[in-house]
Amino acid sequence: MPPAKTSNFWFQTNADVVARRKMLGLNQSEFWMRLGITQSGASRYESGRTIPNPVKILLQVAYGSDAQMIVTVAELREMPKQPEKQTEKRPQKLIAKKTPRTNDQPRNFGYLP
Repeated sequence: MPPAKTSNFWFQTNADVVARRKMLGLNQSEFWMRLGITQSGASRYESGRTIPNPVKILLQVAYGSDAQMIVTVAELREMPKQPEKQTEKRPQKLIAKKTPRTNDQPRNFGYLP
């Protein structure tokens, strides 16, 4: 599955998340509980730890505008394009032709004459 597009995320930085939480008048536990993230995890994200794309997607759906949520869900539902299969030519196996041995040919068992 290809990585989610991040250009449409309203929550690009940790400060964006904090600003949205404060604008809604929620504490960390209340805000992040919707996403299944503990208060300690929320504190780490808000203080600078990188927010993974799956969490950004959840933030977008839970706290973004309706238009942002629709775009995000549509992107998630897009079927990933399958790469075209390239047919590679395999080298043909070389088959040693067996020549019949006659009785006048010496047998070579690895001994030197």
